[in-house]
Amino acid sequence: MLPTLADAADLAQWANRLDAQGLLPKLIRRLILATSSDITRIGVRSEEGIRYPGYDGIVEAGKGNAFVPTGLSAWEMGVNQDPKGKAESDYTKRTEDPLGVDPFQTTFVFVTPRRWPGKEDWVEDKRMSGTWHDVWVRDADDLETWLELALAVHAWISRLLGKDPGNIQALDTFWTDWSEATQPPLSAELVISGRDEASKRIIQHIQSPPSALTVCADAQDEALAFIAATIEKLPEGERDGLFARTLIVESIQAWRQITIVEQPMVLLPTFKPVDVVQATRRGHHVLIPAGRETVESSGMVVLPRPSRQAAEGALQAMGLNEERASSLASLAHHSLLALRRKLSLYPEVQQPAWASPDKARVVLPALLAGNWDEALQGDQDAIAVLAGRPYEEVAQDLVRYTQESDPPVRQIGSVWSLTSKEDAWRLLARYLTKQDMKRFRDVTPDVFGRLDPTLELPVDERWMAGAMSKSRPHSTHLREGLADTIALMAALAGDVLLDGTATSQDHATGIVTHLLLRNACKFSICSVSRSQQSHGSS
Repeated sequence: MLPTLADAADLAQWANRLDAQGLLPKLIRRLILATSSDITRIGVRSEEGIRYPGYDGIVEAGKGNAFVPTGLSAWEMGVNQDPKGKAESDYTKRTEDPLGVDPFQTTFVFVTPRRWPGKEDWVEDKRMSGTWHDVWVRDADDLETWLELALAVHAWISRLLGKDPGNIQALDTFWTDWSEATQPPLSAELVISGRDEASKRIIQHIQSPPSALTVCADAQDEALAFIAATIEKLPEGERDGLFARTLIVESIQAWRQITIVEQPMVLLPTFKPVDVVQATRRGHHVLIPAGRETVESSGMVVLPRPSRQAAEGALQAMGLNEERASSLASLAHHSLLALRRKLSLYPEVQQPAWASPDKARVVLPALLAGNWDEALQGDQDAIAVLAGRPYEEVAQDLVRYTQESDPPVRQIGSVWSLTSKEDAWRLLARYLTKQDMKRFRDVTPDVFGRLDPTLELPVDERWMAGAMSKSRPHSTHLREGLADTIALMAALAGDVLLDGTATSQDHATGIVTHLLLRNACKFSICSVSRSQQSHGSS
């Protein structure tokens, strides 16, 4: 289907819909802010605000244009089937009681989304009376022309009217769709969650001379949401003005057409490669949203993980109780995308690529291990057992995932960990087979069943255990990761059949029981040894 943008006929038809009356003022406000660079005062109530008395809009512009008068203007709007009758009624009412404005210094503007043949005659008649400084009318045909100067607004209203604007999208439309895909909807405060410095850099970039800036997150969608949240948190006037000028561009064809537009915009290209030179030369600011596939370079904004404390406060402000907010804040700290999946209204449509059947098996060893340190040969050996193949192959496959959007694993130095164990377990546990569970049962006794060699040393020499090669072959990371996996088996999916025959609770109980029985003797010896050393040192 070819891209289509709303035209005058679409606007005239829209006037018959119930939402037109409340949204028309919003459309006009966005158009004013998108096409006028010298607005010193603007007050245009929309939606619920139209119930209040007064003008539909008051605007003051230092320098006007073909659609916004210079100086003070008073605006009235209506979707009535008889635009002339509505305009006459509003004009008469405001002429008799101008509500504190000086008509001789003010332009009266009437707006209708309908076509009005003969509007010029009505305007000329009112101008002849000399009551107002000037009188304007803008109908559907005028609005179509105005929209052509404001592509972000044009894309917004087009989607609202059921049109397909093609490979362009207003950023605030994206934000609404992205944030309201969960219950409760995600707030701008949650998305930012302690990443205020990154927000400041984005605003500073937009306020500086036109140039390009890359914003890198775990995935491109998160980067887009972060930019949108940054704008959403601005004061109302700045927020609406920026949203009215900000456009997501999804193809090189659309990019070539949009970058030649003279009206300065904030452009967010989501395709690669992107040539930003022409856009910035023509006065456009460019923000490039990027995922982990992008190679980091100096100057780009790389988003840190959300702050747990800030996320908890934001979640409570969203209406969640303290206990649930605390739990979800931990998830948000590890991955905002994982949190969004957990709260999603339709989680089945938000699954990452790595959770698909053809890719999940690569991540299963990491799912079972949780964490490990590849600097230790014992950890490498354990992962190889869990995977059923050499560690080098496992690591090679997982490294690729760390460089893709919405990664299931992270690597910091030699330490590997799941981005979010809860998220990964919910998405991947269904792929575990009998062989996977057998391997897990083989690994856990070897890791947990070894006595700490440090205990073989006298108490006063244990601090030298590392130098004396008296340490466990497996890292604390791996031991904690495996223990956490057993706990998750019992807590998160106790009734789920992991291998088609036994529930996760059965597996957890069996593993713990086996460990306790197998090592009972060793634990007793360990206790005796500790007791003897304690008496010997006293």
